[in-house]
Amino acid sequence: MKISMGPSVFKFPLLAKYRDNTVYVVQSVNDESQYAIAISGTNPYEITDWIFEDFLVAHTHPWKYGSCPAGARISSSAALSLAIFQNLKPCQGIPGANLRLIDFINSASVSNLTVTGHSLGGEMASTVALWLADIQGEQWDRQKNAKLYAYCYAGPTAGNNSWANYFHERLGSHAHRIWNSLDVVPYAWEVSGLKQIPNLYKPSIESPF
Repeated sequence: MKISMGPSVFKFPLLAKYRDNTVYVVQSVNDESQYAIAISGTNPYEITDWIFEDFLVAHTHPWKYGSCPAGARISSSAALSLAIFQNLKPCQGIPGANLRLIDFINSASVSNLTVTGHSLGGEMASTVALWLADIQGEQWDRQKNAKLYAYCYAGPTAGNNSWANYFHERLGSHAHRIWNSLDVVPYAWEVSGLKQIPNLYKPSIESPF
């Protein structure tokens, strides 16, 4: 693989000391029509990333792409992360400089496009992949020939059950959600999942000392 776009980096203006998001696109050296979008997880050193992109889940917003059910909604954090992603552009001197992702893939010959990320990046991979699926044929890949895949590692859910069902309906067997059952993050933010967290590590292991 070789980097064909990015890295693109975002910091919340005036508030962040460190980067909040990092995204780049790689291209296969064996088949130059195959691309992958890699999205970073939460920066553990940057409090704005935790606050704005992880914890704003009490309020939700309608999913505004495709023909989704009326009740499909994503959290404020997921909506903000997706909006940030949609407008990210690499800096001058970086591959794909001054191009948004949608501009870049429109200029490329794409047969396979994989979106992947871990933790926050895993959640973002789900919203980005669904967004791309919903605008395929209109804003990119006009002939709808490209295959789109999502590999979401250890991410919290981006939205409610209606949204999650729509995600799996649209992506089908191309949607992959991978996690460790002892990792607390994938249990967020659905109430039934959160209730399981206190009992994940039972029975307790007695200290030998």
